[in-house]
Amino acid sequence: MPQQGEAIHEGSQFRKILAHAPWYLGSSLLSKALGFFLLPVYTRYLSPSDYGILATLQSFGMLASIALSLYMDTAFIRFYYKARTVSESAVRRLYSTYFWFIICWGSVSSLILILLAPMLMEELLGISLLPLVLVITTQLLSQLTAMVLGMWRAELQAKKVAVITLGNTAIVATITLLLLIHYEFGWMSQIYAALFGIGLQSLLLIFIAIKSGWISFEFDKDILYQGLIFAIPLIPNIAAGWIAGYSDRLILSYYGKLDEVGLYSIAYQFAYILYIFNDSVTQVQGPISMSGLTSDRERARKQIVEFVSVYTWIMAVLYLGMALFSREVIEWFLDPRYVESYKVIAILASLYAISGLYRVFSTVISFHKKTWIISTAAIFQALVNIVLNFIFIPMFGMYAAAFSSLFSLFAYLGWIVYRSQKLEPVKLPWRAVSTTAAGVVIVLAVWYWLDHANWTPMMLVYKFSLLVGFVIITLSLESLRQVRDLLTKFLLKLLGRETLKDA
Repeated sequence: MPQQGEAIHEGSQFRKILAHAPWYLGSSLLSKALGFFLLPVYTRYLSPSDYGILATLQSFGMLASIALSLYMDTAFIRFYYKARTVSESAVRRLYSTYFWFIICWGSVSSLILILLAPMLMEELLGISLLPLVLVITTQLLSQLTAMVLGMWRAELQAKKVAVITLGNTAIVATITLLLLIHYEFGWMSQIYAALFGIGLQSLLLIFIAIKSGWISFEFDKDILYQGLIFAIPLIPNIAAGWIAGYSDRLILSYYGKLDEVGLYSIAYQFAYILYIFNDSVTQVQGPISMSGLTSDRERARKQIVEFVSVYTWIMAVLYLGMALFSREVIEWFLDPRYVESYKVIAILASLYAISGLYRVFSTVISFHKKTWIISTAAIFQALVNIVLNFIFIPMFGMYAAAFSSLFSLFAYLGWIVYRSQKLEPVKLPWRAVSTTAAGVVIVLAVWYWLDHANWTPMMLVYKFSLLVGFVIITLSLESLRQVRDLLTKFLLKLLGRETLKDA
C-alpha cells in the first residue's frame, strides 16, 4: 500500500511534472530511441509489405484488447483513488476482484477471438492462424500487467514504471534481432519477441502484486458491478478510438495497398515521438487534475488553464521540429524503399501534438462520471474517420488516411472541450492557443514551399531559421506572456536560482 503523505494535487503541478515526467519521458524516449536505432536493420530485412502485415496485426491486437478487458483497467484506477483512502483491505478487495475477472473473462474472450480470427484476418493478409493466436495471447497477458502499472502511475511512482518499460523494450528488441538476423524468421520475429517480453513482464508484476498483498481469493460482486457500470459506457469510446487510430491500416490493406501500410506505419513510428512527450506529461497531469478536482476545484481549474497554454506552445515547437526535418532524417536513416513515408509524417505528427489536449478535458468529464459524453464523441469521430477513409483511400491512399484522422480528431476535440466546459467551466487561454496555432500555420506554409524547391544544403539553415524564428517571435507576444513567465521559472529552477512553489 502506498504511503500517505501530501495529496497528489497539492503543491506545484509543474514541479511534480518536472520531477516525474522525465522518468516517463526518459523511458519512452530510450525505448523509442532503441527502436529508431534498429530501424535501419528492420528496413533492410523487412519490406514495406512485411511492415504492412505487422501494422495490420497491431491494429487487430488493439481491437482484441478491448474485447479481452472491457476497459476495466480504467475503472480500476478510477475507484483506486477512493479505496486507497479507506484501507489496505479495500485496495486488496478491489484489485483481487478485477484480477480474477480479467483472467476469467479474458480467457473466454480469447478462445472466441481465436475461433473468429481466421474469418477476420487470414484472407485479408494471407497468413496462417498461428500469428493471430500469438497476438491475442500477448494482449491477454498485457491486461494482467495494467493494474500494477496503473497504481504506480496513480501514486506518481514513475521510476518503477520506467524500469519495467525499459526492461521489456530491451528484451523484445534483443529477441527480435536474434530471430530476424540469425534465424531469419522475418516479420514473425517481432510477434514471438513481443509475446516473450510481455510474458516475463506479467509474471514479474503478478509476483509483485502477490508480495504486496494485493491479490487474494476475494471477489466482490458489488465492486465488479460498479466497475462494469463505469467501464462499459467507455467501450464504444475505445472501439471508436480504435477505428479512428488503427482502422485506416486495415482499410489500406483491404484495398490492396499493403506497401502503403508499411510506409504509413514507418511514418507513424516517427510521429509517435510526439506522443511520447504528450503521454509522459499527461500521465502526471491527469492524476494531479483528478486529485485536485476531488479536493480543491478552484486550484484544479487554474492548473488546467496554465497547463493548456504551456503544453500547446511546447508541442507546437516539437511538432514543427519534426515536420521541418523529417525528410532529411528519413533519407539519411532508412532504406531507400521507405523514403516516401516522410510525406505523411507532418500530418500524423499533428495528431499526437493535439491529442494531449483532449486528455485534459476527458479527465474533467471522467471526474463528473459522464463517460457517455466521451463515448458519443469517440463514436462520432470514428464514423467521420471511417467514412472518409472508405471514400478517399481508394483514390489517395495513405494521404487520405492521414488527413481523415486529423479532421476527425478536430471534431472529437471540439466536442470534448465544449462538454467539459459545461460541466466544469474554465476560462481557457484562447489567445495563447490561437496565437500559437497561427504561428504554426505560417511556418508550415513556408515549409511547404521549401519542400517543393530544389534541395540544397542551405535548406537546413532555412528550416532551422524558421523554427528559431517561431520560438522568438511567439514568446515576444503579449498573448503568450504567461507561457513566457512559466518557462522562465522552469529555466531558473533548472539553474537552481528559483523554486516553483508558486508555479
